[in-house]
Amino acid sequence: GSGKSYFTKLLISRQFMNGCDIIIIDPQGEYLAITEQYKGETITISKDSKTIINPLDLMGHEYLEKRLSLIDLFSIMFGDINELQKSILDRAIDMTYEDKGIDRDNYDASEPPIISDLYAMLEKLMKSVPKQEEVTYRALLNRLRMYTSKGVFGFLDRQTQINFDNNFVCFNIGNMPKQVKPVVMYLVLD
Repeated sequence: GSGKSYFTKLLISRQFMNGCDIIIIDPQGEYLAITEQYKGETITISKDSKTIINPLDLMGHEYLEKRLSLIDLFSIMFGDINELQKSILDRAIDMTYEDKGIDRDNYDASEPPIISDLYAMLEKLMKSVPKQEEVTYRALLNRLRMYTSKGVFGFLDRQTQINFDNNFVCFNIGNMPKQVKPVVMYLVLD
C-alpha cells in the first residue's frame, strides 16, 4: 500500500522510453498489463505451458560455469545439501553431460541432458558404491525424482522451449506451484 508497485512500473516505463531493454520476472501476474501496453512479449512458464527452461540447458554459459550454477540450483531444489552430496552431484552432472558429448572443451553443439538423464546416472553410480554410501545416493535420488517425468514437478524434465525476440519481456510465473517458484525464478535469472 505504500506505492512500491506503482513506483516500479513508473521506473520500468521511464527506462524503456530511454532505450533500455526490460526483462521482468512476474511471480504474481501484476506486470502483464504494462507488458501489453508497451507491446512487449509475455512468456508464461507454468506446469501446463509449452514454454519451459531445462535446468541442465547451458543457455550460453560455459560448461564449468554451468556446473557451479547447478550446485546452487540443487541447493534451492533440495534444501540443504552437504559437501558429500555436492561432490556426488558434481560427479554425476559431469558424467551426464559427458554422455551427451558435452565437456569443458566442447559444449556448443550437443543437445543438453534433462533431469531424467541425471537421475539415471545417479542410479548407475549408486550400483558401484559401498553399502554405507548408498544412503547418500538414495537421499539424492528421492529428492531428484520429484523433478523427473515421474514426479510432481516433472514438467521441468524436458528440453528448453523459449524463444523471444523483443526488448520488453515479462516472464509470467504466476501460475507456477509455489513450491517450485524459487527454482523457476533462479532458472530465469540464470
